[in-house]
Amino acid sequence: MTDLKRKDIPMPGITFVKDDALHIGRKASKLNPVINLNPAFLNKTYVRKMLQNSNIPENQTDLALNRWTLAICEHELGHAMGLKHYKGKRASVMRENPGVPIQPVDVQNARRLYHLGH
Repeated sequence: MTDLKRKDIPMPGITFVKDDALHIGRKASKLNPVINLNPAFLNKTYVRKMLQNSNIPENQTDLALNRWTLAICEHELGHAMGLKHYKGKRASVMRENPGVPIQPVDVQNARRLYHLGH
């Protein structure tokens, strides 16, 4: 995991998988992910801006920042494991704009990806 430190990339995190082994027939252990977190979007100022139209009180910004940062890390970890963005109707940490923790649908998708059954 590294710091991206790029204000021109408008996202809080991005994961690059150098060897997409799951899709070319090699063992899953061959994945070589690099998770990048972008501090330009993981700060109180940005979170306050995101929360302006929410019902979260100003005095809970630190808690919201921590929860949001954790959701970003969980989302990027999902990519590192080989999960793609989730487009279903249920809540998922793998939605493009996460804000929720890992959900049962995420566990199901990971188990399916690694052929671990239900």
